[in-house]
Amino acid sequence: MTPLLDARQNQLQLESAAGDAVDAKALGSLASNLAILIFIAQSSLDRRSWQVVVVIVAYVVALLLSLVAIWPRKYSGASVSVYDHPEYLTYTHAQLVRQLIADTEAAIANNEAINKHRWQLWARPSLVIMGLASIALLILLYLK
Repeated sequence: MTPLLDARQNQLQLESAAGDAVDAKALGSLASNLAILIFIAQSSLDRRSWQVVVVIVAYVVALLLSLVAIWPRKYSGASVSVYDHPEYLTYTHAQLVRQLIADTEAAIANNEAINKHRWQLWARPSLVIMGLASIALLILLYLK
């Protein structure tokens, strides 16, 4: 049973690393959006033109989505407080391992759901919008 607990706790660590990867991508997207918005502000593009306004709005939306993607979430861990759950101290070794496996499985399911939600609803759309806005910006700069 202990090898199973070790394997599932390794999976829990992988979920934590996946959350860190979403954070890294969202932070990179946030920084890129901010840099591009500064570039647009300093460029000679006519910021009153509807095409430029659409590009600026797209970058601002992507920036806001990146902010939401990096907003802290409540991830779960497999450990419990013995002050809140003193019954853990009375378990036999086998009972404790089974309970920790159950706790780890619940934490994995929670963290997987958080990561999936963060990626699908916030990070991925931010990157897609940023890519489309970048193509539009390049076209505007070329036509200028």
